[in-house]
Amino acid sequence: MKPIILGVVLFLTTLPLFSQKADIDNFWVDISTAVMPDNKIAAENRTYSFKINGDPEFTGPDVTDNIRVYGWKRVDENAHIEVVADVGSFTKGSPSTSSRRSDNTDKNGKVISSTTYYKVTAHNSNRGTMYISGEKNSYSAKIAAEEASIRQAEKEKKEQEKKSKDKDKKKESKEEKQQKEIANNPFLKNVETKVEEVPEEGDIKEAPTAKKVGFEISLNRSYEHVTKEYTSSISAGKEFSDNAYNVFNQHRIAYKNDLIALINNNINPRYGYRPVKEVVRFKRLDSEKHPEFDMFDNATKAMKLILGKMRYNQGIDQIKADLEPIIGYFATVAAKYKTSDEKHEKRLRAACYYNLAQIYYYLDEHDKVIEIGNAIIQSEHDEDDGKEFIAKAEKMQKILAFHEMKSRHVEMSSKEESTEDLGETINENTKN
Repeated sequence: MKPIILGVVLFLTTLPLFSQKADIDNFWVDISTAVMPDNKIAAENRTYSFKINGDPEFTGPDVTDNIRVYGWKRVDENAHIEVVADVGSFTKGSPSTSSRRSDNTDKNGKVISSTTYYKVTAHNSNRGTMYISGEKNSYSAKIAAEEASIRQAEKEKKEQEKKSKDKDKKKESKEEKQQKEIANNPFLKNVETKVEEVPEEGDIKEAPTAKKVGFEISLNRSYEHVTKEYTSSISAGKEFSDNAYNVFNQHRIAYKNDLIALINNNINPRYGYRPVKEVVRFKRLDSEKHPEFDMFDNATKAMKLILGKMRYNQGIDQIKADLEPIIGYFATVAAKYKTSDEKHEKRLRAACYYNLAQIYYYLDEHDKVIEIGNAIIQSEHDEDDGKEFIAKAEKMQKILAFHEMKSRHVEMSSKEESTEDLGETINENTKN
């Protein structure tokens, strides 16, 4: 009898261990990486020059020193990419007075009084144009061409299928008869019957070469100066006159800042490996009584610290090495509960898979991301996460393959590149 009682007691005391509650929360980590530009340029050719012409107020070092093509070296001559900006003088806009009438009506809709309001508006502005000359090898154009080719092939296939059906109903055309006769002629069995025309000199197509191409980009900006509304046009005009000088200077300063942003934000998406700081979602275990809590908590905290050391312009070999024990831990826990159907164990397994997929994604090991994505789908828990990981990994694989790069981290030799420049912040929660 005692062995039976002892067995029951052991079962009851160990039961919580096997069905331990596992609450999973989101856990956010800042990761620095580079956004690939649209155009692929070989690393040895990534040099650029920048020149700005026009009003001296907008051509000084406070503008030129703030222009940067990320991942490139600025040179004074023999640049692979040449950037020239022409900027005019900031212009004061002519004021114009506008009015509106506000009617007061009685309960029957009859107008019993009216008030006219006046305001004065002017638009201060500047005009400019930026020219980018350089090699063009566009990823977006490549994808668009591939998609167009697929659509054309599908269209031709449908047309061919239709022709095949119609062919049975129609007599052979003269051309088809001729082709059939040639095919059945034993003397023409090994003879090439198609004539290769020699193109005229103007029709000869040269092999693709790196060449200068132009991007012409507007640097125009307009800024509105508008007064409050007054019941007197004189009062509106007075407010405008009293503030016109200060507002004009504010707009002029704003244009200088906008000019820098316009130039940088048009060069870099085309050619620069610009940094971004992504706020990335991971998963943490939020059940302190769970036997895995301490190790899981330590793993996520260490992961955050290690991934936080990433910089867009530094290699990641050491980051990979530092993450190996953490990857091993998540993989071990996921394997431990791989076949479990218990709700809380499935949650913990899913959290491990999720963290592994995210780690591999930001280490640019996309085959492993796809492998984890398939494991998530096969687990029949959070399958949409698995599909999303596969889709984004395949997309990034194509981009990196196009750029002939292994990762989104561009090691720099130029002193211009600061390791502390993390770039624009992108929150993964707002992306999805």
